[in-house]
Amino acid sequence: MLNKTWDQEFISRWVTPHHLLVLGANYLHAPTNEQVLFNRWVAAALPALEEGVVQRLLHGHWREQLIGSWLCGLKGWHQFGPVIGDLLVASKTCFAGQGHCFALACFATEAGASRLTQYLEKFLPRPDLAYDQEWALPALLWLDEQRGTDHARPFMASGGLWEQYRSTREQHATKHAYTASTSGCVPRFRAAMNYCQAHFTAT
Repeated sequence: MLNKTWDQEFISRWVTPHHLLVLGANYLHAPTNEQVLFNRWVAAALPALEEGVVQRLLHGHWREQLIGSWLCGLKGWHQFGPVIGDLLVASKTCFAGQGHCFALACFATEAGASRLTQYLEKFLPRPDLAYDQEWALPALLWLDEQRGTDHARPFMASGGLWEQYRSTREQHATKHAYTASTSGCVPRFRAAMNYCQAHFTAT
């Protein structure tokens, strides 16, 4: 059995300081003082990150997986791509898929494109499951731009799966009096990627 004190120290170092800023790319709109602290934390975390830490994070709950994948993306650690892709497609925890999509977009590999495509084929036809479709599609678009590929095009076609998903989600939002986020998901993802490229250099 793992030492509970050590577990708490691990979580306090790697997860709880700023996971709510990583969630939803909230660092984009955080107050300046919070952004400064967040940027400092990331700058310190990247050179200290070890593969054993990532392995443990990816075997954790949603917060751990979110941070583990996100940091992997910043590090460019492609060796974790298969595990991250499997976690994304399985989607057994909430929110973690945001980090998985971010990492696969950062890796920009054909294998990552395949996993994002598989995820979208599985979950775009399920608008009743509001998982991470609004992260996976922008991630695939970003990956296409980096590689000069066109994997996202079938999903974006008129009357295609993305249009159907958006329509259903927006109807559901209107019915239940909340704002759907589908229209802003692509610019949000692009802004998140650009922010990270501008502020963080993996070491």
